[in-house]
Amino acid sequence: MITELRTDTELERQIACDWLCEYGTEEDWNRLLDAHSGDQQVRRRFGLWLLEQGQAKGEGYLALAACGRDCMHSVGLDPLDCPYWFSTQYDLGRRRYHLPQDWSGNLRVEGSEGYNYPLWANRTDATRLELEEAAAEAFLLLPPQRREQLLRGEL
Repeated sequence: MITELRTDTELERQIACDWLCEYGTEEDWNRLLDAHSGDQQVRRRFGLWLLEQGQAKGEGYLALAACGRDCMHSVGLDPLDCPYWFSTQYDLGRRRYHLPQDWSGNLRVEGSEGYNYPLWANRTDATRLELEEAAAEAFLLLPPQRREQLLRGEL
């Protein structure tokens, strides 16, 4: 289990990723990402692992890592106490939380209907996993050429 592995340092996370590639489950990978949501190397390795498992959403995780993106968590900010994505339509200086408009326009998360960008102010129960899964699935809806650009980290 990932809970038994030390992951405080970058080297320890690399060792954990190596172990997860051999013995881990998707749940184990998500525990590691929950603990280190800003670590793009972990996200990239998870994306590769997903592809090896035959899950196309792995490409979305690779693109998130290539673009240096992770969802923002607004703990303590009223009324938002949940993770969310910004669209590049809104330049609020928090680039790592922005998804390009074409990508964010494909996001579908239950409870976010009616918002012109996915903020989930009414979804204080949203999780990092739910938002990254939505981003990974939304990535697959983009045209192939655009996906190639994002996989190269070109926003």
